[in-house]
Amino acid sequence: MALEQRVQLPAANTAIYLGIFASAFVGLALLLLVLGELGEGGSSTLLSLALAPVAVYLLIGFMARAHVPEDFFVAGRSIPAIYQGLAATVATLGGVGTVALTGAFFFLGFDALPFSIGLMLGLLATSILVAPYVRKDGSYTLASYLGRRFDSRPLRAMLGVAMTVPALFILIAELKIGMALTSRALGVSELLVVGLGGVVVATVAGLGGVRSLTWAGAAQALIALLALITPAVILALLLTNLPLPQITYGTLADDVARLEASAGITARIVSKLAISQPGGDPELLLKPFMQPFGATGSYGFAALMLTVALGVVSLPALGTRASACRSVFEVRRAMGWTVVLTAGVLLTLPALALFARYEILSGLAGLTADQIPAWLGEAARIGLASFETQGGVIALDQLRFQRDGVLLLLPMASGLPPVLVMVALAGAIAAVLAAATAQTQALAALWVEDIVFAWSEIGSQPALRLAAGRGAAVGAALLGTWLAASVSADPLALFTWALALAAAAAFAPLVMCVWWKRINQWGAMAGLLVGFGTALFLLLLTLAGALPAVFERSGAFATVIAVPLATVTALVVSLLTPRPDRRMLELVRDIRVPSGETVYERELRLARIGKR
Repeated sequence: MALEQRVQLPAANTAIYLGIFASAFVGLALLLLVLGELGEGGSSTLLSLALAPVAVYLLIGFMARAHVPEDFFVAGRSIPAIYQGLAATVATLGGVGTVALTGAFFFLGFDALPFSIGLMLGLLATSILVAPYVRKDGSYTLASYLGRRFDSRPLRAMLGVAMTVPALFILIAELKIGMALTSRALGVSELLVVGLGGVVVATVAGLGGVRSLTWAGAAQALIALLALITPAVILALLLTNLPLPQITYGTLADDVARLEASAGITARIVSKLAISQPGGDPELLLKPFMQPFGATGSYGFAALMLTVALGVVSLPALGTRASACRSVFEVRRAMGWTVVLTAGVLLTLPALALFARYEILSGLAGLTADQIPAWLGEAARIGLASFETQGGVIALDQLRFQRDGVLLLLPMASGLPPVLVMVALAGAIAAVLAAATAQTQALAALWVEDIVFAWSEIGSQPALRLAAGRGAAVGAALLGTWLAASVSADPLALFTWALALAAAAAFAPLVMCVWWKRINQWGAMAGLLVGFGTALFLLLLTLAGALPAVFERSGAFATVIAVPLATVTALVVSLLTPRPDRRMLELVRDIRVPSGETVYERELRLARIGKR
C-alpha cells in the first residue's frame, strides 16, 4: 500500500482549529485594547498577547509528534496545499524577510527591492525547476535527491555537508533577530530570550520534524500575517481613507519627499557596483525613499537580486518541503499559494516603511527639546532610536533608528494603542520561530539522511533513523542557540551570505540534473566543489578585508562569480567523462513524468520484496 494511504494527518478539521486559534488571538487583542482604554491593562497583561501564541505552537508540536520516520522527514506525504503554502511562506521569509526587510525598506526605499524581486523570482523558479521533480523522486532532502539522481553516495554526503553551512547561518540569523527584538521590547535578558527560543525550536522540531513544523507553521503564518496587515490597514485608512496599503501608499510619496528635503535627506549618487545594506546598529536616514539606485547601483542591484533568487531555489529547507505534499499536483498548488502569500507580504512591507517615514518625520518636525514625544523617549531608552537637539530643536538630520525595530516603531510613532505594538511583536516572534524551526529540521535531515545514513540501505533501521532525527534536531537547535548568543554578526548579512553559499553549491547541479541529461556524477561533484569553494573563499577574503568594498556584507558578487563557474565546470567535466548509463537516463524520464509512483517508494517497495 502506498505511503500516502498508510499515513494520514488529521487535516479534516485543521481549518476549524486554525480559525479558533486566530479568533482567540484577535479576541484577546480586542479585550486588552478595551482594558487599556479603561486604564486596567498593564504591561503584564500585554505580555500575554506576545507569549500566549508560543504556548499554542508548543501544543501543536506535541499533538503532531511523529511516530515513524516518514512522519518526521516528510510529514507522511499528506500535507494539503494551502497549509503547506502558509507554512512555507512564513518559514521562507522568517524574521529576516519581515522584520529586517521592513527596516531595509525604511532606510533604502526603492533600493531594497532586490530582496523582494529576488524572493519572488526564487519561489517561481523553485515551483517550476525543482519542487515538482523532488516530489516525484520522493527524497527527504535535496542532497538525497541529487544522490539518487546520480546514484552517487559521495555526492550526497558532500552536498549534505555543504548545505549545513547556509542552513546554520539562517538559523543563527533568525535567532539573533528574535533575541534582540524581544529582549528590547520586553526589557529582559537576551540570553533568556534566545534560550527560551531555542527550547521552543528544539521541542517542535524534535517531537515531530516536518509534521509538527508544518502544522505549527500554519498557525505562525496566521499570526505573522495579522501582525503585518493590521497596522498597515489601520494607517492606510487614517492616511489615505482606503484600507488598501499595498496600492495606496504612493499617494504619500510627495509629502514624504517634502519632509525628507526639510530634514536634509537629498538625492545621492553611488557607483553602479555599490551595494548598501543597513546594519544592525542605529543608523541615519540618508537616502530619499523613492530615489532609485541612490544606495545600491544598477549592477549591484542586479547582482543582489540574482543572489537572493538563486539562493532561494537552492535552500534545503524550502526544496525538501515538496516531498511532504500529497502529489506533484499538490506541490504545484502549494507553491502557488506560497507565491501568492509571499507577494502579499512583500507588497505590504514598503507600505509599512513609507508610513513609518511619514509618521516619524511629520511628527517630529519643528519639535523642541521639551516637546520630545513619549514614544521617541521610550524608543531611545530601549535602543531602537537615538536623537540629538540643535538650538533647542530636534535635529531631523541626526535621527538614528535601529533597522530591526522599525516594525515596532511604526505603531509607536503613529500613536496607535500599545496592544498593536504587542501584536507586531507576536508576529515577529512567530516568523522567527517558524523559520528557525524549518532550518533546524533541515539540518537534522541533512545530518541524518545524507551523512550518518548515506551508505545505509533505503528505509533500513526506521526506529534508529527516527531517534537520530530527533537527536539531530535538538542538537541543531542547541548549536544554533549557542552561536546566536555568542557570535557577533548582522542577521541580514548572514542571510545573504547563506543564500550566496547555497546558490554556489547547489543551483547548477539542481537545475542541470533534470534539464540536461548529459550531466553525470563527476560533473555534479566538480560543480559543487568549485562553486561552493569559490563562494566560501571569497566570503572569507571579505571577512578578512582583502577584497574591495563591493564584496562586503551581501556576498552578491561571490554568487555572480561562483554560480557561472560551477555551471561551466559541471558542463566541461561531464563532457570529458563517460556518459550516464541507460538507467540514469530512464530515471530522468521517470522524474519528468508527474504522475505515478515516486522513485523513493518504488525503490523501497523493491527492497522489501528482495528481502522476502
